[in-house]
Amino acid sequence: EVDWSELEFVDTPYIEGSLVWARMSGYPWWPAMVEEDPDDESYYETDNKQKPVRYHVVFFGEKVSRAWIPERSVRPFTAQDDVDHLGPLVIDGKNYKKRVRA
Repeated sequence: EVDWSELEFVDTPYIEGSLVWARMSGYPWWPAMVEEDPDDESYYETDNKQKPVRYHVVFFGEKVSRAWIPERSVRPFTAQDDVDHLGPLVIDGKNYKKRVRA
Protein backbone atom coordinates (compact mmCIF):
# COMPACT_ATOMS: atom_id res chain seq x y z
CA GLU A 1 0.00 0.00 0.00
CA VAL A 2 1.24 3.48 -0.93
CA ASP A 3 1.65 6.05 1.84
CA TRP A 4 0.30 9.12 0.01
CA SER A 5 1.29 11.45 2.84
CA GLU A 6 4.96 11.00 1.92
CA LEU A 7 4.49 11.99 -1.73
CA GLU A 8 4.92 15.52 -3.06
CA PHE A 9 2.71 16.70 -5.89
CA VAL A 10 3.61 19.31 -8.47
CA ASP A 11 0.95 21.19 -10.44
CA THR A 12 2.38 21.53 -13.93
CA PRO A 13 0.71 22.32 -17.25
CA TYR A 14 3.13 20.05 -19.12
CA ILE A 15 3.90 16.36 -18.84
CA GLU A 16 6.43 14.21 -20.66
CA GLY A 17 5.49 14.15 -24.32
CA SER A 18 3.73 17.52 -24.30
CA LEU A 19 4.21 19.43 -27.56
CA VAL A 20 5.27 23.01 -26.87
CA TRP A 21 6.79 26.13 -28.33
CA ALA A 22 10.10 26.78 -26.55
CA ARG A 23 12.55 29.64 -26.86
CA MET A 24 16.22 29.78 -25.97
CA SER A 25 17.89 33.16 -25.55
CA GLY A 26 19.15 34.37 -28.91
CA TYR A 27 16.89 32.01 -30.90
CA PRO A 28 13.28 32.20 -32.15
CA TRP A 29 10.38 30.22 -30.70
CA TRP A 30 10.67 26.65 -31.96
CA PRO A 31 8.48 23.51 -31.77
CA ALA A 32 9.67 21.08 -29.11
CA MET A 33 8.59 18.23 -26.88
CA VAL A 34 8.90 18.05 -23.10
CA GLU A 35 11.09 15.04 -22.35
CA GLU A 36 13.01 13.57 -19.43
CA ASP A 37 16.64 14.64 -19.20
CA PRO A 38 18.68 11.46 -19.67
CA ASP A 39 21.26 12.67 -17.13
CA ASP A 40 19.01 13.37 -14.14
CA GLU A 41 15.80 11.53 -15.13
CA SER A 42 13.54 14.54 -14.61
CA TYR A 43 11.64 16.73 -17.06
CA TYR A 44 11.10 19.76 -14.81
CA GLU A 45 12.80 21.63 -11.99
CA THR A 46 10.90 23.38 -9.20
CA ASP A 47 11.44 26.25 -6.83
CA ASN A 48 11.06 25.93 -3.05
CA LYS A 49 7.25 26.21 -3.42
CA GLN A 50 7.14 23.17 -5.75
CA LYS A 51 6.30 25.39 -8.74
CA PRO A 52 7.98 24.38 -12.03
CA VAL A 53 10.61 26.91 -13.07
CA ARG A 54 12.35 25.05 -15.92
CA TYR A 55 11.42 22.28 -18.36
CA HIS A 56 13.69 19.93 -20.26
CA VAL A 57 12.74 19.93 -23.95
CA VAL A 58 13.91 18.36 -27.19
CA PHE A 59 13.66 20.67 -30.19
CA PHE A 60 12.35 19.35 -33.50
CA GLY A 61 14.78 19.63 -36.39
CA GLU A 62 17.40 17.81 -38.40
CA LYS A 63 19.79 17.55 -35.44
CA VAL A 64 18.81 16.49 -31.93
CA SER A 65 18.96 19.52 -29.68
CA ARG A 66 17.86 19.51 -26.06
CA ALA A 67 17.92 22.14 -23.34
CA TRP A 68 16.53 23.25 -19.99
CA ILE A 69 14.18 26.15 -20.74
CA PRO A 70 12.73 28.65 -18.22
CA GLU A 71 8.99 28.18 -17.66
CA ARG A 72 8.27 31.67 -19.03
CA SER A 73 9.81 30.59 -22.37
CA VAL A 74 7.57 27.54 -22.84
CA ARG A 75 4.06 27.78 -24.35
CA PRO A 76 1.52 25.12 -25.29
CA PHE A 77 1.56 24.02 -28.93
CA THR A 78 -1.79 23.75 -30.70
CA ALA A 79 -2.66 22.87 -34.28
CA GLN A 80 -4.34 26.27 -34.67
CA ASP A 81 -1.18 28.20 -33.77
CA ASP A 82 -0.10 30.85 -36.22
CA VAL A 83 3.65 31.37 -36.02
CA ASP A 84 3.22 35.12 -36.57
CA HIS A 85 2.58 35.66 -32.84
CA LEU A 86 6.01 34.20 -32.01
CA GLY A 87 7.90 37.23 -33.25
CA PRO A 88 10.76 37.31 -35.72
CA LEU A 89 11.98 33.94 -36.93
CA VAL A 90 15.13 35.28 -38.54
CA ILE A 91 18.60 34.34 -37.28
CA ASP A 92 21.80 35.46 -38.96
CA GLY A 93 19.81 36.55 -42.01
CA LYS A 94 18.03 33.18 -42.40
CA ASN A 95 14.22 33.18 -42.22
CA TYR A 96 12.98 30.05 -40.42
CA LYS A 97 9.25 30.76 -40.73
CA LYS A 98 8.66 28.13 -43.46
CA ARG A 99 10.61 25.47 -41.52
CA VAL A 100 8.60 26.11 -38.36
CA ARG A 101 5.30 25.89 -40.27
CA ALA A 102 6.26 22.58 -41.91
